[in-house]
Amino acid sequence: MSDSRKKLVRFLVAEIEELIDDAEFETRHCDDRLAKREISDYVCKENEGFFHLEADSLRRLLSAIDHLDISLYTSLSEVVTALDLLARKHVSERAEPEAVYMFVSKKLKKVVEYIESGDNS
Repeated sequence: MSDSRKKLVRFLVAEIEELIDDAEFETRHCDDRLAKREISDYVCKENEGFFHLEADSLRRLLSAIDHLDISLYTSLSEVVTALDLLARKHVSERAEPEAVYMFVSKKLKKVVEYIESGDNS
């Protein structure tokens, strides 16, 4: 199997895990902002709900990526297309937040650019 395909998946998973960490950080930050009375309880609860939903959606997407058999794809571009379609399908079929697809799509492009640059030995 092409090493670049494995790297793509491995790096994308790391980027998605970072997105989950970011969502969890924002949840904690929301509590801090509430304590400082920068936002209302209502806004804090709404934000927390969204960040939890986003993190849970990203975790489910990671599980789907884990079950993707990349050996079925012969090129890096085929894997990229499969991952993009998987993320798009994940969001649309489950009525997940559209932001999840947008974030993952950006991360996927970032990882592809990095791998194609050859700076990742």
